[in-house]
Amino acid sequence: MTTTRSDLMKPGINANPGAVANQPAVSPTPSTPGPAVTPASSAPNNATAPEKTLPLREHVYNEADRIFKNVQHTKYQHDEYIDEATGTYDVDCSEFVSYALSRVAKRHLALIPKESDFPVPRAYMYYRFFAALPDEAASAWRKLEVLANARRGDIIAWELPGELRKDHDTGHVFIVAETPSSIDGDGQLMAVRAYDSAELLHYDDSREQRDGTHQTGVGEGTFHIRVDADGKPVAFQFGPGDNFHTEPISIGRILPL
Repeated sequence: MTTTRSDLMKPGINANPGAVANQPAVSPTPSTPGPAVTPASSAPNNATAPEKTLPLREHVYNEADRIFKNVQHTKYQHDEYIDEATGTYDVDCSEFVSYALSRVAKRHLALIPKESDFPVPRAYMYYRFFAALPDEAASAWRKLEVLANARRGDIIAWELPGELRKDHDTGHVFIVAETPSSIDGDGQLMAVRAYDSAELLHYDDSREQRDGTHQTGVGEGTFHIRVDADGKPVAFQFGPGDNFHTEPISIGRILPL
């Protein structure tokens, strides 16, 4: 069991903006989160190459799916608490993604910079890391420009505007659960199924209860994402009743080291 802290994206509501004088210092990730948990990974930890018939991103997808199916209790919170034996995952979005990566690709996770006073990269660090990748990276991580090219196990992230604050939103990050699909006639509105930890409901969300309430934390749901004429993502909608948000979006794909 381990307790850490990070962030969650909450677009349009409860943003609680507040200026801070200085942003936290950023340093390369010297190590990766290591919650003490029962081994249950879907692939060998610290994988450096995919199996012959299984891309490495599929290991990421399988681990996210395993966590989702193992959940017995979950809620969104900035201080990570995970207990595999009881199926407890009390995490925010970046803690969820980082935990999944730490189980199947530790060295890939270590390449993503994080702030010196945070145990894992926050959502905006995922966004910036993917956005800065070369278009034709041959190893570790590759940036995808076109949303329709994303596949399950890829990672999508965005960054919120404004100054960075501890224990406040910096953006959102999630693991793609299905190939994006067009939901309009011109192909400029896409549905993207995701595994994430969230406080807001998505479309067709597993966290919605029969009585109309919903739980927070780890679950599965669908984002609506708009793309431009080149197929690049330009705006996202969390779910029903939410507005579209035109924050910068990046997509990353894990590759063999």
